[in-house]
Amino acid sequence: MPAPCYRHGEWHGEWHGQWHGGQTPASRTSTAEAPNENSGRELLELFGLGERNHTEVDVQAAAVVLTGWTTARRQRSPRFVSRRHTGTSQTLLGATGVNDVGSVINAVINDPAHPGFVADRVISE
Repeated sequence: MPAPCYRHGEWHGEWHGQWHGGQTPASRTSTAEAPNENSGRELLELFGLGERNHTEVDVQAAAVVLTGWTTARRQRSPRFVSRRHTGTSQTLLGATGVNDVGSVINAVINDPAHPGFVADRVISE
């Protein structure tokens, strides 16, 4: 399964919602007032770093920053709902000032565990 790719302000490729009929419980319920950690955990564990390469604090930070993202059920594509997002900057994987999906992705791909995780995924496919 190809990993998602965020470029030019849009997601391309697979996204976690595809496993749940186009919309995960996390994407339906993650708001600024109540961030849902499932999206952050899925991004870090399944697409970015694998298990044991991040902390619960990282999962919580990713969840806060990913608030506002949802998956359109019919189109099976992600979309951003600004009123559900918090603009609060977080520290994620040691990177400071993380406050949008692009900076989350940058924090993940700049983490030392990321290249090994990607290499393992490529080899296992």
